[in-house]
Amino acid sequence: MSKGAYITNKNHLSSTHRAYSQWSPQYFSDQGGKIGVNVKLFMTGLFLQGDYPEINYKRAMGILMLAKNYGHERVDKACLRAVHHDTYSYQRLKNILSNNMDEHEIEQENHQSHIPSHKNIRGANHYQ
Repeated sequence: MSKGAYITNKNHLSSTHRAYSQWSPQYFSDQGGKIGVNVKLFMTGLFLQGDYPEINYKRAMGILMLAKNYGHERVDKACLRAVHHDTYSYQRLKNILSNNMDEHEIEQENHQSHIPSHKNIRGANHYQ
């Protein structure tokens, strides 16, 4: 130890700072699992998409707060919808909840074209 060096003794940290030092992707995954299986999956996806997990800590904390505002069941359903569409964004999850999209069934992907079949429609193969 050198004179003037920065030292952090974790015993001297306030309780809130001690809580921050315990944050990790696994911590948030475990906290999400207490809300629901889909929240745990969402948290895992959230941390897999980013380069640095620390960037997603505030987003993950926001998701946990959504469960306090909207309830565990609704947030779990919203996470199911988000995971189904492979979207891991706090803002997208919040939009699902605020627009009550979590209360609607997830539509199955239908790969049929919305354009009716017609003999004058040439299609993408014609323009190669």
